[in-house]
Amino acid sequence: MRRLFALLMIPLLLLLAGCSGSGSDGSTSSSAAAASGNPLDSMKVTSSEDKKVPGLDFAKPLISKDAAAKVIKEGDGDTVKAGQSVSYVGAVISGSDGSVQNETFTTGKTESLLLSDSVKQQNEVLYNALVNAKVGSYVAFAAPAQTPTASPSAGASGGASASASATPTASNVIVLKLQSAKNIPTRAAGTAVAPKAGLPTVKLAANGAPTVTVPKTKAPTKLVAQDLITGKGTKIKATDTITVQYHGVKWSDGSVFDSSWKNNSPVTFPLTGVVKGWTQGLTGKTVGSQVLLVVPPSLGYGSQAGSPLQKETLVFVVDILDVAS
Repeated sequence: MRRLFALLMIPLLLLLAGCSGSGSDGSTSSSAAAASGNPLDSMKVTSSEDKKVPGLDFAKPLISKDAAAKVIKEGDGDTVKAGQSVSYVGAVISGSDGSVQNETFTTGKTESLLLSDSVKQQNEVLYNALVNAKVGSYVAFAAPAQTPTASPSAGASGGASASASATPTASNVIVLKLQSAKNIPTRAAGTAVAPKAGLPTVKLAANGAPTVTVPKTKAPTKLVAQDLITGKGTKIKATDTITVQYHGVKWSDGSVFDSSWKNNSPVTFPLTGVVKGWTQGLTGKTVGSQVLLVVPPSLGYGSQAGSPLQKETLVFVVDILDVAS
C-alpha cells in the first residue's frame, strides 16, 4: 500500500514542477558530456547576488549517467549536521543550455529538508552532499539523464525499427543555496491538555511514540482536531511546509496503517499536498503541539476509488516539530 505521505523530498520536487526535461535538439554530441568523475566538476558559480539566481558556468550539455551532487561554492557558515533541518532557496537549471526552468531565489521563499535517515535512504547522493556542507554553500544535484525512446520508422516490411544512436538528453540540475540549519526536536513539547471523553486515547512510550486505543463507538462524521499538547511555537498556515512525527490507525479496527515512528524518522511536506483533514485540522495549530486528528472519509480518502482507506475514518496523532512558511 502506498504510504500516506511520499517520503520523497517534496519541496525539491516542487522546484521541478512545471519544468520540462532538458531536451536535446538532435545536434548534441556525447563528447560534450563529462568524460569521467563527477559530471558537476565543471560547474562554477560566477556571481552570487542576494535574491538573484546565481551565475553559473559549466560544460554543456551536462549529461550525468547517474545522480550526482557537489558543493560548487563553499559558504562560511555553520556546518550542516545529520538530523538537522536545512533551509534553502533553489533553482532548476537546464543542463542543455543553462536556462532557468524554475526558481525561488528571487522570491526569497525558503523550503526546508530534514536530513533524516529516510532522506538518506531515498537519495544518498544528495544527502551526503548536504551533510557537512556549510551554511551559505551552493550545492548542485544532477538528475540522471534520460535516454529518449527511439522513434520507430517503417521498414521495408512495414514493421518498426528503432535507431540505435539515441543520445541521452542533458540532465536537469538543481542548485541550492543553504540558508540555515537547525536542530529539530523529535517529539512535541508544551502544555498537556486533558483529553476529551469519547475520543481515542493515547499513551506515549519513553521516546514519545504513541499507542492509540479507539473506543468501540460509532466514528465521528465531522473532523476532530484536538490538542493533546499545546506548543508555544509558530502558528501553522494552510500554505506552510511542516515537519512532523505522525501515527495513523483505522477507527474500524484500531490497526496501524502508517507511522513515521516506525523508523523514528520525522517527515517534511507541504500542507497543500495532503488530505483535507490534515490541512484543515492542523491549520492554526502551533509548533510543539501534539494533535489528535479524527478524519472522516470525506476529508480523507473517500474520493479515491479503490483505495483500501476509501471508506475508513482515520485517527492520527501528529507531533508538529517545525514549520517553513
